[in-house]
Amino acid sequence: MALVCMLPGCCHEDGNVSQDDVHLISGAIDEDGNIALHFDLNTQYQGALYAAMRQDGDEINVLLYTRPANGASRKLLYSSGYHLVIPWPENAASVEVSLCGMKLEGWEKEGR
Repeated sequence: MALVCMLPGCCHEDGNVSQDDVHLISGAIDEDGNIALHFDLNTQYQGALYAAMRQDGDEINVLLYTRPANGASRKLLYSSGYHLVIPWPENAASVEVSLCGMKLEGWEKEGR
């Protein structure tokens, strides 16, 4: 049976979003000391996204899905783009973040 896809970049059977469809608008450390990402998709899709985050040392990998899958439990609703807050890892002086395989800048926490 062929998979029919109406949404470019979200064609995978498990509903994952590819890095080519992610457009990062901004990323910064917020007032609470967490990493705040604001992004949009380069598609017409504006439905809910589900985020799965995996931490390996000072690296955090965020995967996005168009439906709950593969441990993706954080639901993101569209509101002038998507907003994701990543808790700062305990005892980490700096953090590298990947969003759907796209390496973002690294962040350093002041006062650590």
